[in-house]
Amino acid sequence: MTMEPKTSPIDELVDPSCDYEGTRIVPAMVGADELPAPCRELLAHDMDMTSTLEAYFNESLRLKVLNKRVDGDVMYRQVLLVGCDTGRVVEYGAIHIDLSCFDDRFRKLVEECRVPLGAILRDPKTQYKSEPSAYLRLKAEPPFNTLLGCDPGTELFGRRNILSTLEGKTIARIVEVLPCLKAERDT
Repeated sequence: MTMEPKTSPIDELVDPSCDYEGTRIVPAMVGADELPAPCRELLAHDMDMTSTLEAYFNESLRLKVLNKRVDGDVMYRQVLLVGCDTGRVVEYGAIHIDLSCFDDRFRKLVEECRVPLGAILRDPKTQYKSEPSAYLRLKAEPPFNTLLGCDPGTELFGRRNILSTLEGKTIARIVEVLPCLKAERDT
């Protein structure tokens, strides 16, 4: 069953002053069972996307920051996860991070925007849970399609995810969108 949202999860998530070249995405909400392979495998789980995508593509990932803004203890950023070896874009992310959840060392790593949040959270001292709250289907329109290396109108899939401490404090709210993976895997 597909439901049209009243507002876009990305609009709700990302501070309006943090847009990337007017990127506006209006996804349809879909069930996990409506996600095609390999998107279902990559999105319908309770793990962080960094680890999942590193395993799928068999390479470490780095951040390419499109936009970033810090307001007190809140960081808003839009990023691409990019393969360290291949330079392949494997995800677009719009993220709202509560920096107060981190000690000084981890906060500095987050603020530097060099290492994906999922990689930072892999530290054995950090315990968290990942809870996808929605799955998304959307059309890649300019300039968003260019970011993900696909043709305008290409159908893409993503998810809205919440990372929180084991006590329930929200660390981050994230919208994660995958590029057209089937075409990439076939080449």
